[in-house]
Amino acid sequence: MVRLDLDGTPPSLNALMYRNWRVHQRVKKQWQGLFGMALLASPLPKVHTPEIPRAIYAKAEMWFPARRKRDEGNYRSIVEKCLGDALVDGNYLDDDTPDKFRFGGLEIHGELVKPLGRTVVDLFVSDG
Repeated sequence: MVRLDLDGTPPSLNALMYRNWRVHQRVKKQWQGLFGMALLASPLPKVHTPEIPRAIYAKAEMWFPARRKRDEGNYRSIVEKCLGDALVDGNYLDDDTPDKFRFGGLEIHGELVKPLGRTVVDLFVSDG
């Protein structure tokens, strides 16, 4: 297992849906980059050839700086998309199709983490 631990939480899908395309793309690029930097700092080796089959199952947890009800699906979608793209862009996976990348779920905790919140992703890797 490889753990990625990031300060902050992405905005919810509701916050992005009603904004223009540029805002959505900026947030996606930002979080994909954060996951990419966390992957670089992790012990997860890159895949050097597509002949080496690898599959990754991921799950995430979030802590927010303010206590209120949150819909898991509004955060899950951006984490799943940005993480999958970061894994492919960083050459940790050759593709983020369902046979190679699965995002199992997101657990939102009630405890507060100030000032930014926290996002933790666990990656379970199957090589070969």
